[in-house]
Amino acid sequence: MSFAEYSLVFISILVGYIVTVAMGGWGKLIKRFDAKVFSVLYLCWSLSMFFYLLFIWLWAFRGFSSNLDYLNSPSSLYFIIIRLLIIYFAVETLTPDGTDVVDFRGHFSQVAKKFYGILIVLWSYELLLYPLTGHYDLSPRMLLYLINLPISIALFFIKSEKVQVALAVICLAIQIFANVTVLEFL
Repeated sequence: MSFAEYSLVFISILVGYIVTVAMGGWGKLIKRFDAKVFSVLYLCWSLSMFFYLLFIWLWAFRGFSSNLDYLNSPSSLYFIIIRLLIIYFAVETLTPDGTDVVDFRGHFSQVAKKFYGILIVLWSYELLLYPLTGHYDLSPRMLLYLINLPISIALFFIKSEKVQVALAVICLAIQIFANVTVLEFL
């Protein structure tokens, strides 16, 4: 096996673990559903992070299948690992602990500032990383980062839940669109 193939296995393991954390939260949401404690914000952001993970995973395999050498470089693996760690912290912060009845709405209101701060770090990292890796075009990835960073900064300061939900739905729709455009190139 080449270094790129080992890298893809390692990336897949990390992505799988992060998806497991997210699905654990969804399982709690489904198993103990209560309309009084349900959070649309939690659902939108957890789905958005899931689709972003899928986007990264598809992008990594697209690059591997098109014979790009980027995964043969250990520095590229470090960039991907840092990205996945930031996403892990976002998903872990977003997902409530405990096995009792979980107040998703209350939990999200407690961790919203931390979560939005992590999103700001994630999108800033992506925007800085993109030109450092030699990309200067306005691809769906770059547009995703350019739209999500100002939205995340705004969300850090916005207190209205309705505005937060609207912006979360916009981010989720953009993420799904970015995934579809990546699928077209596979």
